[in-house]
Amino acid sequence: METVLIMSGLMVAILLITANYLVKGIGGMSAPLQQIGLFLLNKAPAGIIDLFSDEAGSGSKTWIRFGMFWFLLASIGAFLGLWHSYDGTALDSLASIGWSYDDGSMLTEYTNVFFFTALNYMLVGGALVAVARTANGRLASEKSASMVALLLTASTAAYLVLPALLRLSHSTMKQASSKASPTFPPLSWVPCSMQQF
Repeated sequence: METVLIMSGLMVAILLITANYLVKGIGGMSAPLQQIGLFLLNKAPAGIIDLFSDEAGSGSKTWIRFGMFWFLLASIGAFLGLWHSYDGTALDSLASIGWSYDDGSMLTEYTNVFFFTALNYMLVGGALVAVARTANGRLASEKSASMVALLLTASTAAYLVLPALLRLSHSTMKQASSKASPTFPPLSWVPCSMQQF
């Protein structure tokens, strides 16, 4: 418990010192550091950042739109889970297109990930709206906020899709290797004269 209290006090002290320096600046270096920060936000990720709009409010709109996309996926997953719990054989017809349904634990995990990702996106979008309203109606870089939302969406989607794709490619490779390698009959089928060697 003592460690927790010490670390909590240290964290609060660091936050207070950081907030003080953010408000007052660091002596004569406050203006140059502000310019370096704006450069890193607006120009450093060259190329990709130019794909996004720099209009006021576009960063928070992007976060909220992606949040609605994740809510849509969560609602689809919840519908499939409820449908399967109502009728366990309802989704067996999808086996004709190669999809088989297990006990539903993976769908529950995916639905939870979709829902909590959507909730986080909506909270970040709402926080960006609040920050923009306190900072004269816009963020320091609307483009950067939109880019981070897109990169986080891509990484979350990769986290969800890559295990399934890797498992699919692994099973496909296993099937291909089993077809390519010849299968030998068991030893009992070999004539007796060959078994002696």
